[in-house]
Amino acid sequence: MRFNEDSRVKIPAILHLARLGYTYLSLKNLDWDESSNIVPSIFKSSVAAINPGATPQEIENALTQIDIFLDNEDIGKQFYEFFTETSGLKIIDFEDFNRNSFHVVTEFTCKKDDEEFRPDVTLIINGLPLAFIDVKKPNNRDGILAERNRIITRFRNPKFKRFINIAQFMRSLGHTNFNCRCELTVPSVFVLTSFVPGRCVSTVAPLSSLPFFAV
Repeated sequence: MRFNEDSRVKIPAILHLARLGYTYLSLKNLDWDESSNIVPSIFKSSVAAINPGATPQEIENALTQIDIFLDNEDIGKQFYEFFTETSGLKIIDFEDFNRNSFHVVTEFTCKKDDEEFRPDVTLIINGLPLAFIDVKKPNNRDGILAERNRIITRFRNPKFKRFINIAQFMRSLGHTNFNCRCELTVPSVFVLTSFVPGRCVSTVAPLSSLPFFAV
């Protein structure tokens, strides 16, 4: 087996996500909104499943509302408040998380006009691309720090606004062990969020300690 980002980081991450209940989704023949990477068919079926009394029009209206929120200049604040709302139509069931649908895709391009970036792994919950993960091969030069700088640059690019507004977690995963200030050697991880207060952090931690990766 070749030792590269796919074999050492990406594939193990996908396998771990599969064990947690994520279903791998092929982009072949998949119909999605390229302006946001939302998958409407999955969104509608998933939201209908957790809201048995909702009409198709109510679900369609919610999708339209999300599309409007993603154009805001608020780093995803209004979208975050909308999908975490506990009354009315549920976009995600936070009380019984197993009722939601979980998919993982690879190389899901985020494109606006002539500019684009392509996260290695994207996590889709109820049809919404809420997290993306970039992986780094072992001992890659500048590794996680270089990826952190790339993510920050993307945040500042107005063409990527809609993708940044919808993403709740952006992670860079490495396989390079190093000593931190506590003299502990652990896998290196950089975690960044959009709006959520108090969660925009750079961290070094085992994967099992992170949201979406907890066993």
